[in-house]
Amino acid sequence: MNPFRWLVVNYQPSPESREFLQGAEVQERDGIEVRVAVLDSKASRKFFGVPIARRGIQPVWVQ
Repeated sequence: MNPFRWLVVNYQPSPESREFLQGAEVQERDGIEVRVAVLDSKASRKFFGVPIARRGIQPVWVQ
């Protein structure tokens, strides 16, 4: 068994995968629009290419 296997991550992001933005919350006030989306574990793994949810991290997209 390779001891370095635990130190590296097979990083294969897919930043064009932004389906999660379809469910984003949008608010506008005084001509400023804010869009927020919370990625679930499946969407975050697809977008970032690594299973960050299993480390207790939940990404939030703010635009």
